[in-house]
Amino acid sequence: MSYFIQQHRFILAVGLLLFGFSLPLSKSINTILMFCIYGYLIILSIKIRSIWQEYIKNIFKYPLTLPILLFIGTNILGLINSDDLLKGIERVKSISNLLLTYVMLSLTLSIIQKEKMKIYLLFSFITGILFLDFLSIATYFGFISNKKYQIPLSPLNMHHIWFGNLNTLGLYVAISLSMIAKKNNNWIKTLYIILFSIIVLFSIIFSISRTAWIGILGTGFIFVLLIIRDLKTKLIIYLFSISLVISSSLSIPIIHMRLTDAAEDIRLFLSGNVDTSIGARLLMWKISIKMFLSNPIIGVGTGDYNLFLKDCITKGWPHSFLLHYNQPHNMFLFILATNGIIGLFSFLYIFKKIFSISILQKPIQAYSILAIMVSTHYIIGGLSESLMNIHMFICCFSFLIGLSLHSSQKQQSYTKL
Repeated sequence: MSYFIQQHRFILAVGLLLFGFSLPLSKSINTILMFCIYGYLIILSIKIRSIWQEYIKNIFKYPLTLPILLFIGTNILGLINSDDLLKGIERVKSISNLLLTYVMLSLTLSIIQKEKMKIYLLFSFITGILFLDFLSIATYFGFISNKKYQIPLSPLNMHHIWFGNLNTLGLYVAISLSMIAKKNNNWIKTLYIILFSIIVLFSIIFSISRTAWIGILGTGFIFVLLIIRDLKTKLIIYLFSISLVISSSLSIPIIHMRLTDAAEDIRLFLSGNVDTSIGARLLMWKISIKMFLSNPIIGVGTGDYNLFLKDCITKGWPHSFLLHYNQPHNMFLFILATNGIIGLFSFLYIFKKIFSISILQKPIQAYSILAIMVSTHYIIGGLSESLMNIHMFICCFSFLIGLSLHSSQKQQSYTKL
């Protein structure tokens, strides 16, 4: 019986490790792995019928199950007034990965019952990012593409903003792992984390993703606030960081260029030229607010963003180039536009739950720090990118948050397994 239990736990552990590794690399592979794990769990529950009731009962005890269900529910409700029903269903299907990833991870971790499994999963995730970074470096030097010495740095056809933000998530994982490795005094893991962090920082800078840069600054501020208790030390770190940011923006050409581009985009927008990166965002935010005001309670309808925009342009709105974008590059305005106030509040409730669980832990643990950093980055990054419209970032969020919060929950005993 003991061998039987260990065998199933081993298979589930391998499935999760492969899932974590594939998250940064392939939507198709991690989707297949997810359904393989669910399939295995279903077969297992049929084979050992007595544990089926335990699964159902405990799924709703996980802290984010109901908040995520509430958010998905508001999107399903938004289908009622959706004219583009197909797009709406695609949206619901996409955000359902929040729940699928979260429940799969939480349930499987409870069955495996190994505290170290969370560390292995974090290492599998950053190893996938490291593999992606090696591809980007090979791309930059022209070994696997015709993009030799081209900036922004990104692997193959991945968008550089995605690449920058993905590496930023990897950086947060490395920070939390360094806290754990320091506590366990494991020099091999520490060395791996240091090497990974160097490569990740290089990738973040050369991705030229301003979203990632600003996200790191905001998240870093919160990190210092939580970790450092002495006020004087906090002020010294903040002043040093501000000095470093200013000197970097002036002395590092690639950073200076991106900041200058942003200032130029704003100048052009104010002078009437809106066809720029920031100008397009500001216009999309304007149309999103218009959508919200047209139906503030439940929004224009799940999936109807492009339809409303197309209708405005048909009626004479002159900025037809915005049809190239399928979302307004603002996570919160997109939800507010398509699902109104109830959609936004249900979404924010997920973050409220994460922060309330993490901050209440005394003393605050490495996993709680990870949950706070990832959530903070999504909030800040979501102001200029609709991160929850991208499959990879939806699944990464659920994976990292689910893993982090699971450590604060009492382990369930599945003795019948």
